[in-house]
Amino acid sequence: MSRNASKVQQRKSRFGPYARVYTGRSGMQFGITKLDRRTKEAEFLQVVRTALLQQVGPNAAVAQLILVDRAAILSLRLAQIDRRILADRPLTVLDNNQIVAWQNCLTRVLKALDANKPPTISRPTLASILAEVSAE
Repeated sequence: MSRNASKVQQRKSRFGPYARVYTGRSGMQFGITKLDRRTKEAEFLQVVRTALLQQVGPNAAVAQLILVDRAAILSLRLAQIDRRILADRPLTVLDNNQIVAWQNCLTRVLKALDANKPPTISRPTLASILAEVSAE
């Protein structure tokens, strides 16, 4: 493996399931808050956020937006652990405990969002408006 290949490998592994925000020697921050939008992790977060925001509806309250962000981050953490499982890498006791804790937390967040309800319609259709007008 060349020296450049090992640097690329180091860059890819920066955002693991236990990534924390910390400042390196260069003053650059690493962790979930500094995800580059071009990474798979950032794309995953965006997909989950978009799906949950569609589920919540267009008039989401601030508390709901915070819960959506929390659910997206928890989903990312669980997906990273799932990747470890699918790669047949051994799990530690910490991994097992974190899986259970994150899954339980995600379940509670989704219940708080009431994510089991069907998606709300953002605006009425022309047919529904015409039906209401003709009914009057």
